[in-house]
Parts: sequence; structure tokens; C-alpha cells
Amino acid sequence: MIKTAIGTALGLVLGTAMLTANAAEFDLTLATLAVPGTTFDSAIKDIPARIEKATNGRVKITINDSLVGGTQLAPAVRDGRVDMVSAIHPYLSGQEPRMGLSNLPGLINTAADYKFLIDGFYGKDLAEVWKTKWNATVLAEGLWSNQLVWSKKKLEKVADFKGMKMRVHNRETAILMSAIGAKPTPMAAAEVMAGLQRGVIDGLTTSACYGFHQEFWRIAKYVYNWRIAPYTGWAVLVNNEVWNKMPADVQVQIRDAMAEMQADKFRTYYAQTRECVSGLQAKGVSFEVADDAAIASLFVPKNTDAVYKGWVARAKEVGFDGQAYIDRTRKALGNDLNYK
Repeated sequence: MIKTAIGTALGLVLGTAMLTANAAEFDLTLATLAVPGTTFDSAIKDIPARIEKATNGRVKITINDSLVGGTQLAPAVRDGRVDMVSAIHPYLSGQEPRMGLSNLPGLINTAADYKFLIDGFYGKDLAEVWKTKWNATVLAEGLWSNQLVWSKKKLEKVADFKGMKMRVHNRETAILMSAIGAKPTPMAAAEVMAGLQRGVIDGLTTSACYGFHQEFWRIAKYVYNWRIAPYTGWAVLVNNEVWNKMPADVQVQIRDAMAEMQADKFRTYYAQTRECVSGLQAKGVSFEVADDAAIASLFVPKNTDAVYKGWVARAKEVGFDGQAYIDRTRKALGNDLNYK
């Protein structure tokens, strides 16, 4: 009986110790969007395992894709309603123009250019904006797959856009669409398919992978790369108060894990996008890349001036020199050298 009692007591002690060892010190919820099959989705789903491994189980993250709506993700982390979010840049460009920098027509034309800016001054600036305006620490920045135009009719030249009711997801593209005679139509992502079916919209701009997996091509049968706001950013954020409660060593482990994830996702960006474009082509969808002459006719000053002027004016409202910021971006990318 004594041996049994001792054995039972020892078992309880060991069991309690194991439970304590396995229990996470920080149990966080990450609010996100339900967008299966996208480059964004693959990145977000990687986060819990990466951080749990990096912190030796001290931090556990649970993903919730129905807790907060897309436009409310950044406000939710700012207000402390959720621990972490995956915020979408263009949803915030009306409040903070720097979130819409990549939507300016003809400014950033490759994913490599975008990454170069993120690794340099632009990433540092965004980190400060997230910290001060959204009460959040940025853990990673990334890109949605290339933004394409999805249409019920052929859009082979700029004039074909006239009268088209187009769902867009950022202010800069809305202004551009208006300039070329289209009718920008605001609409929640969840309503797009019904909007196409009912004729509320004639087309939209969205990422290659999102449009493919949502099967917009069943109705919007013509898909184009017109280089309209081709690169749209997202970020993984953690509320500042939540972040500051974590020990310094845990913060370092998380930052290292997220830096590795960011690098991995930029490295595989085109491969993932290519899979979605290939998927479209396998379905027999008409996919075309607008030629240089068509792009040149789109990005003429009479179409783009209003976009840039509006962006610069909003920049002034929030306290920075928008034209200087554009010039700095062009110089960083070597665009001022006019290399062909």
C-alpha cells in the first residue's frame, strides 16, 4: 500500500510537471480572412507551427478566420479586441496613403522591387506607421499574388473599360478606373460572386490565386494582367500591449521565425502565383497579358495624374511630403536613371 501510494503520488507529480511543461505561457488568437489557396493564406497558416517551434511551445497561436471582417482587422488589433491580425494594406490606404504606395500606377512593377523597398526604407516606415497609428508591432510583410483584371467581356484596349462596373479594393485604382471611363463599385469580397451573377458588377481586380480559387472565372471569363496595382501588401501584426508582455528572448525567437517566413514567402511568390495562372489556363480561361503599347496608353498623364495628385494631397493631410516620397521610391528603384 505504501509503494502504491508513493507510486500514485509520484505519478501525479510527474503528470503535473508534464502538463506545466507543455502549457503555453502565451495563448494568442490571430484574426484573419478566409481566402483558401492564396499566397496570403499559405503564409498565415504557417505561422502557428513556426512560432510554436521557435519558442519551444511557450507561445501558442490559434487562427480564427471568422472573428473580424477584413476592413476591421487593423482596427481590431489597435483596440486590443484581438491579439494578432493579418492586416491588408489597401483597406487602409484611405487613412494612411503609404499603405497604398504600391497601388500608384506604374510605380512598383515587380515583386522584387516591392521586396527591395520593404527591406529598405519603406519597410521601416511601415513598421513605424503600424506602431503609432495601429498600436501594433509588425512581425512580417508579404504580398498577395499578382492582381489581375477579371471581366465578363474582352478588355483588349483602354477604351474597352468605358462603362464597366468594376469592383476595386483600393482608392488609387478607383480613381484610375474613373479616369478611363469605368465605374468603380465598392463591394465586400464575400459579395463579389453574387455581384457578378446579378450584374451588379461587370468585373473586378483581385489576386490571381484568390480569383482562381473563388472561381470568378466561371462568370468573368476574360482575365488580364493590365499591371493595375499589381502588388498588394499584407502584414502580420501583434498588439503592442500583448507584445510588450513577452520576455525579450521570446520576442527575438518570434522575430527570427517571422523573418524566415517572410523570406520564404517572397522566395516562392512567383511559383505560387504561376500555379494559379496555370490553373486558370488548364480550365480553358482566356488569360492575356496586356502588351507594352496598351499599358503605355493606360498610364498616360490624363489617366494617372488624378491618382498621383490625390495621393499627394492625402499625404499632406496626414503629415508627410507625398511627392518627395514618390521621388524617393523612384530613386531607390533606379527609375530616375531611365534604364531600359
